[in-house]
Amino acid sequence: MKNICKFTVVFLWFIMACNSNNPKNNLLKQITALEQKSADSNRNNALSKLYLEYYNAFPQDTLNVKHLFFVAESFMNNNMLDSAAHYYQTIFKSFSTHKLTQKSMLMYASVQKNIGDQCHWLRLAHEKNIETKEGEQALLSLAMVYENNGQPAEALTIYEQYVVLYPKSALIEDVKISIQNINSNKSPEDLVKEFEANRKKNMQ
Repeated sequence: MKNICKFTVVFLWFIMACNSNNPKNNLLKQITALEQKSADSNRNNALSKLYLEYYNAFPQDTLNVKHLFFVAESFMNNNMLDSAAHYYQTIFKSFSTHKLTQKSMLMYASVQKNIGDQCHWLRLAHEKNIETKEGEQALLSLAMVYENNGQPAEALTIYEQYVVLYPKSALIEDVKISIQNINSNKSPEDLVKEFEANRKKNMQ
């Protein structure tokens, strides 16, 4: 009986010793400790560094999706769009089946500086995620990019596609108004005047 107890104690000590020397466990402990602290710029910067250290050490671990999304968001908040784009792309290229992949592709599209690139990625984000909120948002964003950049014909086509695909959307009436406005050929100035007139009328 004593031998069994001694063996158990030795075995438990061995397990604890192995865990204490495990780089992955050590990193996760540091990450957990930082995650529990109140968020501020210093904590977020330190956490981003730990997340990247973890990713570099264990690139296949799916924990990296959440970690890298945090890193990308941190770069976004600091207006470092190229760095944010890099990590959004890393997520959807390396972890294609994770639920955050859809949002990462949408965010990647949103930070593209070239209109052609932005439209390409918004279209792709929609096509790969048609039945999700992200897919719906990507299609609507695509229409708005076209409209805001003086391409009403392209915008109209996308808006009409949106109405067919997402008839129960909370934004469906707004989309229909956009379609009407494009078909009416009203200038942006006329639309603003019309909006202000309606707003004043509703306030009376």
